[in-house]
Amino acid sequence: DNIIVVTANQYQEAINLVAQLDYIKCDAIIVKVNTTTGEIQHIVNHTDIIDKWKTYKLQLESSYSTIENKEAVEALKEFISMVNKQITIETHLIDDLKTKMFFDVYFNKHLVNSSEKLQPYQRTFSSQLFKSINVDLQIRQDLLNDNEEEIQVRKVSEMPKGIEKLPKIIESYDKIYKPMIEYKFSEYKASFRERVIYNKQAYFLKESEITILEEVKNNIQLLVHYTLKKID
Repeated sequence: DNIIVVTANQYQEAINLVAQLDYIKCDAIIVKVNTTTGEIQHIVNHTDIIDKWKTYKLQLESSYSTIENKEAVEALKEFISMVNKQITIETHLIDDLKTKMFFDVYFNKHLVNSSEKLQPYQRTFSSQLFKSINVDLQIRQDLLNDNEEEIQVRKVSEMPKGIEKLPKIIESYDKIYKPMIEYKFSEYKASFRERVIYNKQAYFLKESEITILEEVKNNIQLLVHYTLKKID
């Protein structure tokens, strides 16, 4: 099931479209994993995903006849063309899957029991507050518990120096947010924290709680709490 409800209601149709595309990309997907990194190396049933997309694309294209606004028609055509490339080119589809939280946290070195699975690593964080801002967070991993069946790991990020007052962020803040909230720019922060349990017998992620915080300190804050667990 993929059920998404959004407020305000006028955005529901757009969200339904995104949800349906995600369903096409992810439903019953079969992947081959890189035995060193644990990342997706190949989509085994890529052809099946393409076939589902072609069927859905025909439905989208049929909607042209009901749209009178020429600009809206052109925008829809451009959107379909972009999604078509994203789905039909395997490397593009893999890159898109990596942007989704599940694939990002599930497919890693823990999945293949790498000897380096507890080493620090870098995670690229794409800002939701400021367009085109990407932050390379350094992630430290702490082993909290280890027994015969599972290990528990805490992952904590550290933001690189210089980002907190990056001119591009200040400029965007002054243009987008300051007119609404009036307070001047203070300091930008982004952080990623995860507490996760891995099964040691089959090397899969059993349960994870993730908190992503992005803010201009004291002025505006975006908080995402993501829970992932194996269901019975």
